[in-house]
Amino acid sequence: MRTVLLLAYDYPPAASVGASIRAVKFARYLPEFGWRPVVLALDPGGRDLPDDGVERVPTWLPPHRPFNLRPWGWIPAAARRASALAGTRSIDLVFATCPPFPPALAAVAAARRLRCPLVTDFRDAWTRSPYPEPSRAMHRLAPPLFAALERRVLRRSAALVLNTPSALAAYRRAYPDLAPRMHHLPNGYDEADFAGLAAPAAAPGAHMQIVHAGAFASSRRDPAPFLRALARFNAGGVRARLTVLGDGAVPPDMADQVTCTGPLDHGAALRAMAAADVLLVYQQPSGSQVTAVAGKTFEYLRTGRAILAVAPAGDNIDLVRRHATRHACVTNYGEDAMVAALESLHAGWRSGAPPPRRTAAEFEACYERRRITQRLAGLFDAVAGQRSLRRDQV
Repeated sequence: MRTVLLLAYDYPPAASVGASIRAVKFARYLPEFGWRPVVLALDPGGRDLPDDGVERVPTWLPPHRPFNLRPWGWIPAAARRASALAGTRSIDLVFATCPPFPPALAAVAAARRLRCPLVTDFRDAWTRSPYPEPSRAMHRLAPPLFAALERRVLRRSAALVLNTPSALAAYRRAYPDLAPRMHHLPNGYDEADFAGLAAPAAAPGAHMQIVHAGAFASSRRDPAPFLRALARFNAGGVRARLTVLGDGAVPPDMADQVTCTGPLDHGAALRAMAAADVLLVYQQPSGSQVTAVAGKTFEYLRTGRAILAVAPAGDNIDLVRRHATRHACVTNYGEDAMVAALESLHAGWRSGAPPPRRTAAEFEACYERRRITQRLAGLFDAVAGQRSLRRDQV
């Protein structure tokens, strides 16, 4: 069995669950396909860490620094720990999953010191992100600085993994000389997480239950247009209620229509999603050619429930239209369109007619986490095999 050094800045018990879950699932399933992971992650400090064998190093930047600056302070310590690991075990390949993106620079240094190939995973686009840096200073620095750093990472990477079709296309256009090294591996869902999950009740309740997994509002996502549309839809009497599985502030005049549960563990969130009538994807607007796919979308689709997607035209909308059992999509962010989408889904819910069956086999083959990890291991095999071939030719 070969060994891969897996650099993942965010790793449980990191607060950023969405960022860490891809690394966790890769680490769980890689041994089945011949790769033993050694995980190098952030030591967040100030909390009890599980005895899980993960190598943890702190960032030298203190906690009061902005979240988008702290990862830069992780690079030196991560590179040093990677070098130290080389003295205790044989490392065949370095794998870095981003964002945040500074760990990719630590991975470049680690691969050089360990004299092994590097595979880099962009869960989100870096310089081609559809959403600019929120900090004005970072936004001014981003184009020249990040472009130079990104090119350095890509040139040192034997392979680059992108998680959406639009990101893959954009990076191949931007770096045509490196295009053969680029591969698409999406996010997905873990079938094991759904084992024993009870099927939802077939009979509709008094209200259509809409569920949004995760915090609804953010610095980039304004929930007000959807809340206004929901209020208009319910103007003649409450016909639908929204439950946010996460933090959020409920407008005082909508307490009978919106509920925020606060953070839930993953199992509880899945049960709530499976019991919903409609699952809501609500992304911030963007005119970029690169479109993000909300990680929750794959678990939404796996539940088989109806989906309301308010998102830019592109990858997320395409995924919902292809695999949802019943859906309504809004790409113009107009309140009228959102009200019409609610009307359409409500009519389907009231009819009680079962939604059409999705193409389960195709969906599982493309998006189940274990199968995605198998494809990643195949990429590792190819990269490591090229390295062995070069050694034999020397």
